[in-house]
Amino acid sequence: MSKVTDDFFKRKKNDWSLVKDDLLENYLKAYMVKLFSSQRPTIYLDCFAGAGKFGKNDIPYEEKEDGSPLIALKTMCEASSISKVYPKPPRLACFIEPKYYEELKTNIRKAEFSHEEFLIYTTPYPDAVQEFLDFVFTQWKNPNLFCYLDPYGVKYLEFEAFKQIRNENFGSLEFLINFNSFGFFRYACSVYEIEIREPRIANDEDVVELDPLSENGNLNQIERLNSIMGNNQWQEIIQDYKCGKINGYASEYKLAEMYKQQLRASLNFRYVLSIPIRFKEPNHPKYRMVYATNHADGAVIMGDVMYNCQDYLFEQYSLSTSGSLNLFSREELYGGPSVEASIIEYLRGKGELGGNEFKAGFYTDKFITAHLIEALKTLEKNNRITIRREPKTTTRHKPSRFFNESKGKHLYISLNE
Repeated sequence: MSKVTDDFFKRKKNDWSLVKDDLLENYLKAYMVKLFSSQRPTIYLDCFAGAGKFGKNDIPYEEKEDGSPLIALKTMCEASSISKVYPKPPRLACFIEPKYYEELKTNIRKAEFSHEEFLIYTTPYPDAVQEFLDFVFTQWKNPNLFCYLDPYGVKYLEFEAFKQIRNENFGSLEFLINFNSFGFFRYACSVYEIEIREPRIANDEDVVELDPLSENGNLNQIERLNSIMGNNQWQEIIQDYKCGKINGYASEYKLAEMYKQQLRASLNFRYVLSIPIRFKEPNHPKYRMVYATNHADGAVIMGDVMYNCQDYLFEQYSLSTSGSLNLFSREELYGGPSVEASIIEYLRGKGELGGNEFKAGFYTDKFITAHLIEALKTLEKNNRITIRREPKTTTRHKPSRFFNESKGKHLYISLNE
């Protein structure tokens, strides 16, 4: 591993880490309660756990910032305490961390978690995956698994390891992956000795990989990129960029969409959300968080999290068909239809869809946006869609107007064709 990682956890969290950990915490808070309600054992697997804390050695433990391992442990504990399911199903947090094993173990124990609540694997990823699977399935049948992958470099995201996990019989399985799509694009251009024309992509100092892929142009590196994407079709996108048919931002978008489709097609996930993340600069995304699940509720919760964290969400599309400006320059970034037009296109020919089914499908087939409810209100007002709600009226006997499903509240959406 690169020497750059040596001091990474001895510094204050950078913007990149803050965003990822914030999204992870907000999602786990909401979804872990749902997982516990299944009464199955629930496991959290962090494949690149790190030291568990951020901060200089001379800073008191209490003043250091929590990393993903402690965020997950604390969130699982909180979710279990508020869950109304009895008896409480088993829960376990597993961490793969060969380099910072001692620091991680110390930081977890200082947080007063018992040895029964966590396991640390010192075998590197992906070799540790089989060790983890062997242990889990000797303990339980059909457990739930949430797998978090925040690698030190995009080169560690080998598709075969995902298949190894997916092929097991988990009751529920979710992946949350930090996919540095711009990093992949830079490596792909490098192996073909293509100069990147966009300075903001070529020299992005905000997102620096701690353990980068060697940039020597050779067949071994091409095979490595094939193993990350799960196919070799990314090469066509890079050749289109080389020929000037598309720009760098369109190339990144197409690579991210290809990665999303690979997770759906090869791993049989029904819902895969590709979330473009921004910080500092509102007009350009920095990287992607990719979320995969077979449960509409999980996809909807992730959408709700992004609504609450919309300062991080890069909006890819214009907000209205009525002339609102796009949130990006079409000369630089991949363009697309408005949110309203995308909803109409998605609903066409599908009949009536349940509220969560619609949201999860839209986030997968189209895009995740903080303006979905706003667009639905506009379309309903203009009689472009029909929304049937149950119950039809409120407790004060007024027509229901809710747009989110919850216990005792359901909605059904159809296009007025």
